[in-house]
Amino acid sequence: REGVDLILMDVNLPVLRGDQLTAIFKRGEQKTRIVLFSSEDDDTLRRLAQETNADGYLSKSLRSSELLDAIAHYLR
Repeated sequence: REGVDLILMDVNLPVLRGDQLTAIFKRGEQKTRIVLFSSEDDDTLRRLAQETNADGYLSKSLRSSELLDAIAHYLR
């Protein structure tokens, strides 16, 4: 199988915000799942995930086991 199944997109990228990049990417590529990933954990970022058609939002404060469970969820 070729291609990328899942992208964990950091919201705070140096040039373009991850939510902006996600919106651009989602316009052309619908198969790859994109989950916004940030150290911030608030409703504004969750709303951004919805507005940009991201497949979800995860906080960097998750324990590694929780992160792995979430990744498995998005890959189903």
